[in-house]
Amino acid sequence: MGKPIAQAQGEINKCIEHIDYYIHNADQWLQEEKLDLSSGSHGKILTQPLGPTLVIMPWNFPFWLPFKAALPPMVLGNSILMKHSPSTPLCAEALEEAFAEAGFGKGEYQNLFINNDQADQVMADYRIRAVKFTGSTAGGKVVASRCGFHMKKGCFELGGNDPFVVFKDADIEAAVDAAYKSRMGNSG
Repeated sequence: MGKPIAQAQGEINKCIEHIDYYIHNADQWLQEEKLDLSSGSHGKILTQPLGPTLVIMPWNFPFWLPFKAALPPMVLGNSILMKHSPSTPLCAEALEEAFAEAGFGKGEYQNLFINNDQADQVMADYRIRAVKFTGSTAGGKVVASRCGFHMKKGCFELGGNDPFVVFKDADIEAAVDAAYKSRMGNSG
């Protein structure tokens, strides 16, 4: 997507750390938890898949954001239909190949090269159980309204920036450096 090679390598390293974290922790998260209730009865907590999830991703972190969005539900047994940004199709293909090479079955992670109207049609399908969206606030409003209309669970990470507040006692040189890096990172 055009970022400097060092930043691209950093993004891939972040993905590897995420994968390692799930490899070392997922088994314990999936264990059944037995409960002894105060009434003397017993219960249990089970972690079960929800079902196929539509994931809609932006262009700016074409490996990290899909991994962050897809890996947790996949570990739980959910299949992922990934709508990448139209500007990152080669990244999308590389990710689908990586999931296949990692041993995920056919259809567990699948790219959808579709437009927004087609994404709404996929969301409307009764088999889709949830939608995850990362992108602009304006786009998130549209997807959230469509989730409501189609009665789908939704999870949103919306764009925008927090204010950059610099107090009187701050190291101004360090603040300027931090402001510059935060705005110019990932190709601005």
